[in-house]
Parts: sequence; structure tokens; C-alpha cells
Amino acid sequence: MFRGDGQPLMTVSHTKRIIPMSDSDTSEKIEIARYHREIVEDFQHMLKKYVRIMEWDVPDVDEQEARSLVMQALKSALAEVEAG
Repeated sequence: MFRGDGQPLMTVSHTKRIIPMSDSDTSEKIEIARYHREIVEDFQHMLKKYVRIMEWDVPDVDEQEARSLVMQALKSALAEVEAG
């Protein structure tokens, strides 16, 4: 499959996304594009998991507030991982 300018396209079947390919694309970029949907689903699973735990541990928890707090914690954890 090719774009209008003749450059090839790669279809990532499990994400249903078409990613334009260029000569500068590395195999690492192509591979991580394949895993993007799985990474998003993993984060959604963690969010649900920890909101559910808060619901068990905190009586009358506000689900939106719990979700917001868990999102903040996930962002903080990601920043910590990035910092190494």
C-alpha cells in the first residue's frame, strides 16, 4: 500500500492504524507503534484496578475523585520511571 506521494504505508492490524513509513523510520519505531494499543490498554487496566482498590478501602469514595487521584499517581510513577 502506498501514499499519494509513492511512500509506502504500514498497516498495524491490531490497532487498525496506518502509519506512514519513511526511510528514516527505524525498526524500533515500527515495533513500538505495534505495541501502542497494548500499552494504552495496560494503563486503562491499572487505572481500573487502583480505583477498584480505593473503592474497597475507602467507604463512600467519590469515584471521579478516586480516578483523578489514581491518574495523578500513574503520571507521577511514569515521571519517576523516566527519571531513572
